[in-house]
Amino acid sequence: MNKNSICISPYGTYVAIACNDSYVYIYNIKTGKFMPKLVGHSNGVITCKFSTDEKSLITTSYDHTCRIWDVKTGQEQFKYLFTTELFDASMSSTKDKLIVSSWNGLHIIDIAAKIQTYHYPVYNCLSVTLNPQDGNLYLITEEDNFMYTVSRMDFPTLDEVISYIRSQIEVYNFSPRERILYYLE
Repeated sequence: MNKNSICISPYGTYVAIACNDSYVYIYNIKTGKFMPKLVGHSNGVITCKFSTDEKSLITTSYDHTCRIWDVKTGQEQFKYLFTTELFDASMSSTKDKLIVSSWNGLHIIDIAAKIQTYHYPVYNCLSVTLNPQDGNLYLITEEDNFMYTVSRMDFPTLDEVISYIRSQIEVYNFSPRERILYYLE
């Protein structure tokens, strides 16, 4: 079992292990037993994170999908296919949005509608997480080799997300076509 990511659920009930064999293994700490492995990804699983209520697990994979699983049954509840390599994902505490970081930016997915509502070109955004207590969105970006920046965004309003992302990408020299594509003009 070649591990890519390990996470502990918020209440300490479970440990999830994302592996290169395309499976996710969940260990129930209270019972001392492994639950049935999560089967569905067609390539190695990069990351895994529990929802704030421990009922769901979010995974990203080298197969370019982000999935949501029911922890108790092991059944896949949601799948979204991207066209780019994924790094990380988190679910809002209201369980209505996925925030996914990828090679080409930050994506916000409406879970119920199964559509991407926004894409922002924040390159090298290696990790994204939401603080369940205050709803703040945290991004970890790679500035250059081994230099990382942790940024905090107040998540509830979309206008704040847009303003923050625009301020971060103004340093890039985008072509006129890219400026229109990324809603900078």
